[in-house]
Amino acid sequence: MWRYLENRLKIMSSMHKSLFRYTYIALTTCICFFSFNTASWGQCEIEKLTAHDGVWGDMFGYSVCISGEFAIVGAYAHDGVGNNSGAAYIYRFDAISGSWIGQEKLTASDAQSGEFGDLFGLAVSINGDVAVISAVADNDACPGDPKFCNSGSAYIFRFDPKLSQWVEEDKLIASDGEIEDQFGTAVSINGDVVIVGVPFADDIGNHSGKSYIFRKDPKSNEWVEEAILFAFDVTSVLGFGKGVAVRGNLAIITSTTFDDDLEIYYGTAFVFRYNTITGIWNEEAKLTTSDAANGDGFGPVSISDDLAVIGVSGDDDAANNAGSAYVFKYDAKTKLWSEVDKIYASDPEPNDRFGGSVSISGDLIVVGVRLDDDTCPKDPGCDSGAAYLFQYDPKTDSWIEKAKLTASDPGDGDEFGRSVSISGNFAIVGSHLDDEIALAAGAAYTFDLSACLCPADLDGDSAVNTRDLLALFAQWGTAGSADLDGNGTVNTADLLILFANWGPCG
Repeated sequence: MWRYLENRLKIMSSMHKSLFRYTYIALTTCICFFSFNTASWGQCEIEKLTAHDGVWGDMFGYSVCISGEFAIVGAYAHDGVGNNSGAAYIYRFDAISGSWIGQEKLTASDAQSGEFGDLFGLAVSINGDVAVISAVADNDACPGDPKFCNSGSAYIFRFDPKLSQWVEEDKLIASDGEIEDQFGTAVSINGDVVIVGVPFADDIGNHSGKSYIFRKDPKSNEWVEEAILFAFDVTSVLGFGKGVAVRGNLAIITSTTFDDDLEIYYGTAFVFRYNTITGIWNEEAKLTTSDAANGDGFGPVSISDDLAVIGVSGDDDAANNAGSAYVFKYDAKTKLWSEVDKIYASDPEPNDRFGGSVSISGDLIVVGVRLDDDTCPKDPGCDSGAAYLFQYDPKTDSWIEKAKLTASDPGDGDEFGRSVSISGNFAIVGSHLDDEIALAAGAAYTFDLSACLCPADLDGDSAVNTRDLLALFAQWGTAGSADLDGNGTVNTADLLILFANWGPCG
């Protein structure tokens, strides 16, 4: 029966090619008016994650990171040992069930109970079977100072397949840590290298900042401080280390620069490359934007191969503080970095803060917009949040918005998009003020981006064709997977979306 219907559709389309073509064009034109409003159709959200022991004010989802089959979610205000001692939760993807399973809750081995905790989990990063978790309010670097030292630290955990659990491997502390440095405001790990951002350090000037590189010594199995990095033009840079990323022998650190001549603050990022012969991290480049403006300080940064994306949540080009993100690329032939694209939301609004979180993997970029209000239009200041998915288009040599991700259960003030991370076709988005469990207990959402990129590909063959059309008709009137607009019923609106995506995916 299905084969008969499919053949009949092919015959009909061949007999009426012009009619089919013009109908398709008309449908595509119609869809373009609401394509990005329906881009978050809900079909690509895998599930919502919450802490099994979450309580009021945990801020679960303030930080997130994903790598392969593992994901980590930070809850820096969790009170497991003491007030705001913090925790981080590990999830593992189960291919059989197609879901993310809670694997383990991580806490610092030396967490202290008391009135104020270490904020373990404020920043997290994971790469394969190793993770780094910061505790910016830890006091170990200055034990002689009051308990409010907040020098900061970071912990390394590694998954032990024999024990089937994550084991604390080391604790990182700055060799020259001082009061209120908040070591670990940003962290990134790749293989046996960790970079730790300390934007509040005052070595050169008030909050001039610095960053540390640690590398695991294969002989001692200890993580050794390898370098302390500063900005090239240290006298004009603020917050060096508020965004950090490391991949292989490459590290990028973001900051804000003050221009004395123009009297403006604008974003700058510094590129360092490790020389395997000398064992030194060399200053390679200083990145700025082609349209730098006052207040456009650089924030988070993410690296994938020869590409880097940097968020600028204070950018005003689309609207006041609507935000943007810049893509930079390294040319191995010229050995130069250049700005190759600037990306915005398709529906920018003032104070959305697009670019407050960013992540890149291959040809995909996810950008968080924690103050977006679109899921609650009757409350224009609701700050429910969103995230945008972009894909590189080789034909136009630019990054094209493919989907707008929102929570399946958005709520006022949830700030979905406070943190984002992408690995392959998987993404995770933090919503640290979600109230499902308790007020501001927090949540995180996982997504299958292949479904976002081709939502009408119902049979998973990387193309939208007659098979998907037949599948849609088979679910007509139900709430099946063909409910592409997420309104609870497969109907004409879903049919229009399917036609608008007709053809090969991508």
